[in-house]
Amino acid sequence: MANSSQESDRPDAEGNPRKSVDVMDMLKENHEAQQAVEKRDLPPMAKRRKRRDYLIVMTSGNGLLVGLYWLLPSNLVTAVFTLSGIVLLSIGVTWAFFMVMSDY
Repeated sequence: MANSSQESDRPDAEGNPRKSVDVMDMLKENHEAQQAVEKRDLPPMAKRRKRRDYLIVMTSGNGLLVGLYWLLPSNLVTAVFTLSGIVLLSIGVTWAFFMVMSDY
């Protein structure tokens, strides 16, 4: 069986010497060609209110739950239900804002 270095020294079918193939160079050339063809002028993004609205909902919802905890008689059951409510509210609001809703 022939050594791979000997095979690379042999010329190809047209008689030209073979050159080594570098995948990273090919990817770079493809990327440069794509960038040359694609349009670079993107419309300006509108100011997003999603983050502000998310923080308002999280602060007011969790604040309401913590406020109720301080108003109600403090015991283990109240603490567990308050903590559970904070976790469920946080997970639900985060999922709704960033997974379900589109940018607005």
